[in-house]
Amino acid sequence: MDEIQMLKEIYAEGVKEGILEGVRLMEQRMILAAKNGTPIDVDGRAYFIQDDMEHLKEIFAEIERR
Repeated sequence: MDEIQMLKEIYAEGVKEGILEGVRLMEQRMILAAKNGTPIDVDGRAYFIQDDMEHLKEIFAEIERR
């Protein structure tokens, strides 16, 4: 394997690790937003995240209101 190919592979692995770390950080950001009830800003819009249990509680509350 020549030096150029080796550098390309090292670079590609670094990019892959960077993307995976970015995904992990976004997951943590979403979890914190759901716990705190704070919005996440995406393209200038506020999105509120809800965990599965909170969503389920709202569904049951809606059913009870009917």
